[in-house]
Amino acid sequence: MNEYGMCDFYRYTSFREINLLQRKIFQYTYYKFKVIDYYFEPNFTESLKRNELRQGKEKIPDVGIKSTMKKLEMPTLEEGFTVQCKNN
Repeated sequence: MNEYGMCDFYRYTSFREINLLQRKIFQYTYYKFKVIDYYFEPNFTESLKRNELRQGKEKIPDVGIKSTMKKLEMPTLEEGFTVQCKNN
């Protein structure tokens, strides 16, 4: 828990991690925590620009950014979130 009495966790990308996320959400809602989902729509062009500023192993191939963007899904309330906030 953080200083506000809220638990922090992040959305995961692999199926194994998503399963873990769903279990965590269930636990938090069971104990009456409000589980808030903040989703920020990524900008492909800006992501490429930021990647160009990276050096060495930090820089990834453009195809890596493109394939990851294709896999992204907007979280849903059905996953167990109590509140959903989306930033376009």
